[in-house]
Amino acid sequence: MRHPWEHVLGMGLGAVFVNQLVKWDAQLQVDLDKMLDKSKAANERRYFEE
Repeated sequence: MRHPWEHVLGMGLGAVFVNQLVKWDAQLQVDLDKMLDKSKAANERRYFEE
């Protein structure tokens, strides 16, 4: 093992990347749910309110 600090640096960067990916995925799900609710409400107004 030539440079153990490279392993530590790589693991740290990987952990940061995965944490950001998880946060992004959670925010994407929240945004998608909001968009679907708005779309459903708009469709109900369009087709069921007369």
